[in-house]
Amino acid sequence: MVQGNSETVSKQLVSQALGHADSNDLAAMQSVLEADADAAEVAQRYADMAQALYRERKNVTQMLAVAKAGVAYCLKAAEGAAAEDPAAAAALKTKAKVIAYNAAANSWPGWGDEGIVIEPLHIEEASGLAARSLELVEDLKLGHRQVGTSEWLVGALHLAAGRSNDAIAALTRAHDAYAGGGEHTSALLALGYLALARSRQCTQERYRA
Repeated sequence: MVQGNSETVSKQLVSQALGHADSNDLAAMQSVLEADADAAEVAQRYADMAQALYRERKNVTQMLAVAKAGVAYCLKAAEGAAAEDPAAAAALKTKAKVIAYNAAANSWPGWGDEGIVIEPLHIEEASGLAARSLELVEDLKLGHRQVGTSEWLVGALHLAAGRSNDAIAALTRAHDAYAGGGEHTSALLALGYLALARSRQCTQERYRA
């Protein structure tokens, strides 16, 4: 049995859950992560596990699977807490947003992190997580900056997948959100990606002609 203070126990359990990654046993990982803790602590374990799978194991497939499981756990727990503890429910939704965003961002091929291989399927799954993160940002009313950042990620993943039209739409929304919040540097960054997306769109149309 794992013993110690809450933070130590969580670290030990994440390490134990990583042991099940070798056999690709998601159910066993979930069982370890969800053992003997309140929802907020379990949510943090999922966040830590997903990041460990990326940084330590360099396994994007497993990171995405754990992230999706973590998001589902957080949202189910938030639903259960909503009536009696709205603040706890909001905190769990926020953690779901963070888990979804970080896993999706890690799956963007633009980083070029050593040892990381991003496959087309990873980008598709990451796009779903990015869209969920954006939904939660809007649901929680987190403001222009976070809307812009979430829209940027949606657009960047569309661009990576070759969906130029969708990328242009999302990046335009990102620019508008940043500009609306006075985030001028970020708005300029979004314009740069918009220019790239439009260039890609022109190239794709040329090859289709």
